[in-house]
Amino acid sequence: MKGYAWRVFAEADVGRARRSFSKVDHFNVSDTSTGPRSYGLALADTSQSALVLAPSVGVEWTGDRFSIGSPQIIMTHCTTGCLAAAATGLFSGLFA
Repeated sequence: MKGYAWRVFAEADVGRARRSFSKVDHFNVSDTSTGPRSYGLALADTSQSALVLAPSVGVEWTGDRFSIGSPQIIMTHCTTGCLAAAATGLFSGLFA
């Protein structure tokens, strides 16, 4: 008996991202003979939180012994303006 299946999926990941900085300073590292020198422009400690939404869609074909998935397209957007994209693929099998 053999079986094959197509699977179309859409999903979303929702979460929270937190970015924190403390004791940030600007350094001049262009002259290696003198070593790093501080410009004296220390920035205040900061912390930012953002809601992150990452929807994704894809197609997968599954047979008896292996699966092949199309590139899964993932777009990530957060409330502070960050944007990222990724594409992943899938190949798995049972070879005996």
